[in-house]
Amino acid sequence: FTTPASASSVSATNYDYQAWWEVDLGADYNIEQLKIWNRTDGQDQTSDFHIIISSTPFTSGDLNSALAQASYSFYDQGDLGTPSSYSANTVGRYVRLQRNGQGYMILAEVEIIGCALSSAPRIAADPSFAIPDMVQFDVRKQGQTSELTWVMTQDVDVDYYQLEVSTDRKNFQLLGKVSADQVRFARNYYLTDFTPISGANYYRLKLVKLNGANYYTAIKRINFDFENVLLYPNPTNDKLYISLRNSISKHAVIEIYNYLGQLQYQKEYTAIPLAPLSLNVGKYVPGIYTISIKTDGKRRFSKQFVVVDK
Repeated sequence: FTTPASASSVSATNYDYQAWWEVDLGADYNIEQLKIWNRTDGQDQTSDFHIIISSTPFTSGDLNSALAQASYSFYDQGDLGTPSSYSANTVGRYVRLQRNGQGYMILAEVEIIGCALSSAPRIAADPSFAIPDMVQFDVRKQGQTSELTWVMTQDVDVDYYQLEVSTDRKNFQLLGKVSADQVRFARNYYLTDFTPISGANYYRLKLVKLNGANYYTAIKRINFDFENVLLYPNPTNDKLYISLRNSISKHAVIEIYNYLGQLQYQKEYTAIPLAPLSLNVGKYVPGIYTISIKTDGKRRFSKQFVVVDK
């Protein structure tokens, strides 16, 4: 990069696809912040890259494989500064910086700021975050809901826990708040998301202390594969229930047509409720019907159901 090479102020990889630089800290640390410097002595500079932190060794040079085992990751699509600073607030040993595409990974300096882990005993410690006195934050499927659980060794100085959810891993919304019990012994907490969407759901927990300090867990992901429209019972001779999990709180128009294409029912909803909708189809002529649901004026789903004799 310079002539002579000994005058260069940077470390650089070859010009590769998903080129990466990595450091092993030797043990798990509470990693609070990273400061990374781009080069200042040439045109080839680092941009469009991922920061990936893990407590276990990366097993592949593939970017997606590395992201899959990350306790923390951040995608910076812009140009690396001199420096750029990133708040990680996670636990990890292995820190990798990896290009998103083709190019050099060029670095002038990397600072990893944090501290050693506490020597206090932990209960089944989860190394995916660095929150004082928290030893586990987990998200699991419970039927068609997500159950969020976390364990504290004590929380006398905690004000509340805030659970947040996102569908794109970037924009998070409030899911709920749980007040801390403020006890000096181990305590289990939980909160249920009754309306996860079909596809990827991302969750994180924010712990807020009495003094105003706050901490975030690493992001947890869980996937659901729901039908857009769920009708039951089908066939029916009385009530028909309609579940629109991906359209809760949205504006919707519901229409029912017989096999001749004749409109039998139409109703507009300003906001689809959480509970399944109930329609009385007991007086319909036995046969095959099509229900059409249009949400937010554009997205339309259709599905058939059968009415039978009583």
